Amino acid sequence: MSVKMKSWATPLAAGTFVILAVTSILMFFKINIGYIKPVHEWLSWAMVIGVVFHAIANWKPFISYFSKKPSLSIIGAGLIITMLSVFMPSANDGNPGMKMIKALGTVKIETIADIAGQNSDAIVTKLEQKGIFRSRDIHDHPGDCCNERKKRERNSMGHFPITLSSGEKDDNNKKHLL
Repeated sequence: MSVKMKSWATPLAAGTFVILAVTSILMFFKINIGYIKPVHEWLSWAMVIGVVFHAIANWKPFISYFSKKPSLSIIGAGLIITMLSVFMPSANDGNPGMKMIKALGTVKIETIADIAGQNSDAIVTKLEQKGIFRSRDIHDHPGDCCNERKKRERNSMGHFPITLSSGEKDDNNKKHLL
């Protein structure tokens, strides 16, 4: 069975490697011609299948790599790089706290009230008292009023403390808005 599998798995792995190598280089240099991106994405599945069956067909030589220190070092480095690239936040993701604040700025006050388990009028009143929100319409978005004030209050927007319970103080003895 492994001879039959080798007859197609190895050429599949090698052929798709060539295609993925060329498309990867073109994508790296931002050369977006033809169908580079979809070919790269979809044929990567064919490469995975080819490599898996190639490893199965060559099982004894494959597992022998796990007993050699240089091989283990390369495999380990590959696993570490893969884990870091998948699980490490990228610079494009930004600050998760700020993403949450921006998201809250795009939802309606009534939605925030539901999340906080409070009356929407009470939330609007609290925000008005803090000078953050000037609208009695619970269908407004808190971010709408903040956009025009962003330049004047950039520092205070970076420290926009919000909790889901009213009047609590945090570890720094600062009172939260909601």
